[in-house]
Amino acid sequence: MKRKIIRNTGFYAMGSPLDLLVDGQKVARINHQETVELNLNSDNRLSVRFSILKSKEIALADLHAETPLEIKMNPRLISFYVLFYIGLFLMIAFLTRSGQLSIILSGIFLYLAGYLCLGLYYSKQAYVIEEVTNG
Repeated sequence: MKRKIIRNTGFYAMGSPLDLLVDGQKVARINHQETVELNLNSDNRLSVRFSILKSKEIALADLHAETPLEIKMNPRLISFYVLFYIGLFLMIAFLTRSGQLSIILSGIFLYLAGYLCLGLYYSKQAYVIEEVTNG
């Protein structure tokens, strides 16, 4: 059966296509604000990938057959980006008041290490695939 897939990821990676994976195999690419139709079976599993950013696989058997699917950015990841830059700015502002370069650099290093760990965690769920609901 044919299934519509809509990409609505906002401004993140809008210049680059996402790879559509069916059962782990790349079958198509989808660009910003594009809709593609794929022939999919109910026993297939669908996911998307861009570089190291991925989505969780979804089982098509658990979804309605005629409902289009939409690819979005994970809202938690978007919040994570915003909070990272606010936190980095505040941390640098407070640490520079100490005047000691070693404290400033170690604080920035610890902050970036935490960012890297959280970034790797969210990279496997950067995109969300869900059914389009009217309403």
